[in-house]
Amino acid sequence: TPDAPAVKPTPETVATGRYPLSRPLYLYFNRGPDGKAQAAAAGFLRFVLSDEAQAMISQQGFVALPPAELAAQRNLVE
Repeated sequence: TPDAPAVKPTPETVATGRYPLSRPLYLYFNRGPDGKAQAAAAGFLRFVLSDEAQAMISQQGFVALPPAELAAQRNLVE
């Protein structure tokens, strides 16, 4: 709002939602008949959710997933 202080776009303010101009990146994939991700998709998702990939995301200036969200998403892949 015009009378509110400005918020810098830092990883912390983006992750907490205080900086309003951000958006999530969604990854969609088809599940197999058993309800699980197919092997190639599961491997890709495991990599995206790995500590290595999250570090790469941060190095590129993007905001990595907060630890609680990262753990929840990892549980969904398994």
